[in-house]
Amino acid sequence: MGLPEELGDGMTAPGVTMTDGRDGAPWSPAPSVPAPREMLAALLWRLYAFGRWRLLAFAVLAAAGAVAEGAGLVLLLPLLRAFGLAGQADGTDGLGLAAVLVLYVLLVVGGAVVVRQRMVVGARLRQAFIDDQRVGLHRAVLGLDWAAFQCLRASDLTQALTADTGRTGLAIDMVATLVTTAVTMAAALVVAASLSPWLVAAALALGLAAGLLSRTLSRRSASLGQAQVRTGRETQGALADTLAGLRLVKGLRAEAARADRFEELLAEQARLALAFQRDVATRMVVHRGLAAAGIALGLGVAVRGFGLAPSAAVVFLLAFARLLQTGLRSDQSWRTLVNMLPAFDSVDRLRRWCAAHAEPAEALAVSATPAPRLGRDLVLEGLSFHHPGAARPALDGVDARLPAGTTTAVVGPSGAGKSTLADILLGLLVPTAGVVRVDGAPLTAADRVAWRASVGYVPQDAFLFHDTIRANLLMARPDADEAALWHVLEQAAVANVVRALPQGLDHVVGDRGGRLSGGERQRLALARALLGRPALLVLDEPTSALDGANQALVLETLANLRGGLTIVIVTHREEALGGADQIIRLEAGRRVE
Repeated sequence: MGLPEELGDGMTAPGVTMTDGRDGAPWSPAPSVPAPREMLAALLWRLYAFGRWRLLAFAVLAAAGAVAEGAGLVLLLPLLRAFGLAGQADGTDGLGLAAVLVLYVLLVVGGAVVVRQRMVVGARLRQAFIDDQRVGLHRAVLGLDWAAFQCLRASDLTQALTADTGRTGLAIDMVATLVTTAVTMAAALVVAASLSPWLVAAALALGLAAGLLSRTLSRRSASLGQAQVRTGRETQGALADTLAGLRLVKGLRAEAARADRFEELLAEQARLALAFQRDVATRMVVHRGLAAAGIALGLGVAVRGFGLAPSAAVVFLLAFARLLQTGLRSDQSWRTLVNMLPAFDSVDRLRRWCAAHAEPAEALAVSATPAPRLGRDLVLEGLSFHHPGAARPALDGVDARLPAGTTTAVVGPSGAGKSTLADILLGLLVPTAGVVRVDGAPLTAADRVAWRASVGYVPQDAFLFHDTIRANLLMARPDADEAALWHVLEQAAVANVVRALPQGLDHVVGDRGGRLSGGERQRLALARALLGRPALLVLDEPTSALDGANQALVLETLANLRGGLTIVIVTHREEALGGADQIIRLEAGRRVE
């Protein structure tokens, strides 16, 4: 399932079926594209809120460049007259001509300098806005409630953080182009109006008609843009699935099927991009032809009918050529902007959705009162958890007491609620009923984040980042010295493995730890958890993917830790039960004896 095109902040957009983000139900995107003016208004507001002074500087520079260009056109009149283009020279002497030429050069060079500065300011604004979008969305994802995060697809988030924000940057470029062309067209109109107001009025009427035509086709550009966003997400998802499951793909001999699917999505992306460019090219031909015919007809009438001087006619033609060029550029920029706006809309709605489903602010705030520290016991009283939309609760009235320093094994068939119980102990989920007590004090929702500092976690699929062993360990305690690193490596029975590596602690483990064996990854994950000096250590199926030798090493390590900290082992292997002080058996969310 992909991310929705329509994500709200507590409000449902027209045509959108929203979920609360916690039940895993598929999103139902809007059947129609939001109006371009609505998406543009949202983009401009965000842009204004982000960098109003940079926007002002850009507008001032754009106006200054347009004034310089307009003044340069006006200066052409005395130059043309000086060269006798009006029919005879107007008597301008050499000094006057030299002064006009120097002034003209200064205006052109000055205008070019202003344009350069405008481009630099615009580029800085665009890049800063893109970075702000990416940083903001990334932080919003990191702050998501765990249950809400489980409803999203990782490849959709990757698409939003990369391609969609990149398309938003192109939208910013188009906004900048529209601002620039608007002031340039205004300057050209002023110059043309000073020569023939009637021709300018006729040109404005033609421009209005072209604008109405452009408006009718803008929604098609937006529809194509939304389709490109959707297809981009599907392509990203297909690629991520193939890479993540490449071993399975090869085992099933499904390479051809996965390749065909990826190529189909790429072909659809190409078709949508070509359709948009075809629209742009067709409209450009039509507009240029109509504009050229209108200018030629109007200029002929002005010269023949109203006696417009040849020098004025040349300047008028240059002004309108500039007006035509900027008008066509403006039209193309508008359609490109409308095509890019759905990407911004998708990112913005996702960001607001993440904010609406973030962990409670009080849980993230630094509290003056630290979270309860496990010293005596951990008690579960009537613990229940119900996933919205699920037919039955994942946990139903579970009671248990875990004395500090003991080892508890949680066992049961798949779907019994073992992982849900582990997530509650980790502080990732809040029980829908019941309470967790730490040394008699209830663990509230506001305590969850602080409580995690007291808990170590080793997942079933021991995850390591594509970084050095040192960096992976230091994630648990960034201020740990090298002696502390070697101590936990010894505790996890993996120190000799690390010493044997050419770079030792600075060995890069590869993508998801792929340069290490499964047992080595598992023991490094255990060492990382121990480095955080947890009071509670939770291990989710720590031996499920290990062979007999590695399983024995991990179990021996856990046996050596017994008594030093409270351990909870989620497992289905009988071998892991031997060192447990107590066993909690779950079936269909209930504890059974």
